Amino acid sequence: MNSFGQSSEYICRGSGVETFKNRFNYASCRYILITNAPEGKLTTDDIKGHLSTGLSGTYLIIQYLQSIGRDDLIYQFASKTTFPSWGYMIENGATATWEYWDGKASQIHNCYNNIGSWFIQGLAGIRPDINTPGFKNAIIKPAFVTELSYVNGSHDSVYGTIQSSWKKSDNSIILKVKIPPNSTATVYVPAKAATDVTVNGQSATKADHVTFLKIDNNRAILNVESGSYEFVSRHDG
Repeated sequence: MNSFGQSSEYICRGSGVETFKNRFNYASCRYILITNAPEGKLTTDDIKGHLSTGLSGTYLIIQYLQSIGRDDLIYQFASKTTFPSWGYMIENGATATWEYWDGKASQIHNCYNNIGSWFIQGLAGIRPDINTPGFKNAIIKPAFVTELSYVNGSHDSVYGTIQSSWKKSDNSIILKVKIPPNSTATVYVPAKAATDVTVNGQSATKADHVTFLKIDNNRAILNVESGSYEFVSRHDG
């Protein structure tokens, strides 16, 4: 059974075409879907960028897309207001997540609501570091999706509140981060070179309580101690 309450087939386009008959197999094809599909489509054309997975499959799709940096695709289906989508639920009076996209079953079914965690882990970029569990070191890796001009998020850790907010300004991105006492963070800032980034008005390589690590995949990666930081990054638009 899928989110429509009936069995259906899904097509994952990669080097060939594979057909699957349940949401778990559909989610399993995600590796072919993104890495091999030149058009980079998440779903088949007939559902026009919507999801057709249920609770479990949607969780897996969001987790995988976030892990490979395809937040643009998550935004594509997360921002829909037509059926099937979370926006469709809201447009039809929902105050909690429905069990099925059409609302025919439970209308208070918030388990496995991974789109909510994506707002914090994806858009605001606040994530745990698997090498230092419990947010002793946080990962701050926001998704600067094209359609949004600003994001503001926070997470209450055992050390205190971790804050991450960003906005676009002309040809710059301004990222503000607050890390609580007795903890640290690894911050990812858009940049092609260290000289593209300033931290609290200083060079990224000379800023106080900041260690510049490297440039990787058009991101400057920096370690920061507890405190408040403003990163300003020049970008091409």
